[in-house]
Amino acid sequence: MSKKLSSHTVVVRTGILEKAGVSIPEAVDRCDAVMKILNNGRDYSILVPDLGYTALPIISDVLAAYGKYYDAIIVVAKPKGPLGAFLINVGSLNVLEEITGHPNGFALIFKNALVKESIDCKSIAQVVLNNARRVLVVPYEAPMHEVAMAVYGKLPYAVAMLIKEPSVVVKFGLVGLFGSIVNASIVTLTLPQAVGISPLLGLPLAVLTGFELSLLFNFTLHEVWTFRGMKLLSSFSKRLLRLIKYHLSSLTSFVTQLIVTYVLVNFFGLYIAYASLIGIALGFIANYVLGVTLAWRKTA
Repeated sequence: MSKKLSSHTVVVRTGILEKAGVSIPEAVDRCDAVMKILNNGRDYSILVPDLGYTALPIISDVLAAYGKYYDAIIVVAKPKGPLGAFLINVGSLNVLEEITGHPNGFALIFKNALVKESIDCKSIAQVVLNNARRVLVVPYEAPMHEVAMAVYGKLPYAVAMLIKEPSVVVKFGLVGLFGSIVNASIVTLTLPQAVGISPLLGLPLAVLTGFELSLLFNFTLHEVWTFRGMKLLSSFSKRLLRLIKYHLSSLTSFVTQLIVTYVLVNFFGLYIAYASLIGIALGFIANYVLGVTLAWRKTA
């Protein structure tokens, strides 16, 4: 009877599942994975990106069937059908290649003797495959939802957030609408007093006051309502940092709106009302993208 190969499996965090709100408790980052490999006294190590977590039973069978014949084995996702082929090409990820040696790799199985020296966190697969003399690539018929998750992982964070939590976009838009009402109300109420103080600076002062107070109003609603479910750190310093970043995103949105409206009216002859609507829409997009990626982004 042949001796059973001993192995140690390490699930590596890629950041893809975090985008979708999925967490695998035993997943570690790549530097921790390197330490686990170097301290592993077994025959083989199995590196599995968290995206391929559900393939673990098949990966164990692959090791049992081919392990004694090869130094390294790459398990590669190969879904059936033209749609699967298209998605797997679109979903090719650098992070999967860095972990497994293949852009669609769901596991890298290798002899521990290949990585006895200290290695860089991002070069695990490179070191393994450079040292391996016999390498086998095994296709894995990945379920369509796993392949789709790889495609999802390539989306920009703001777009992924839109798909994952469309309610956030709706709330973000409603807060912006309420903020516009607050802004207009404050300008209307403060303009007479501001002009009375300084005829020259009265209007800019009223506009600046309305902008800042409505921004604070929006920020407060975003903190307690829009992004409440993200459970972000609530210390004073963290909130202040988010407020500063939100100022930057709001100013960018405002400048975007002004430039777009000016260009459409003066260079394309578009009616001011239509140009303003387009400017507001693009300004909102800029504010949303910067808001969720800069101010309220939850890092893994």
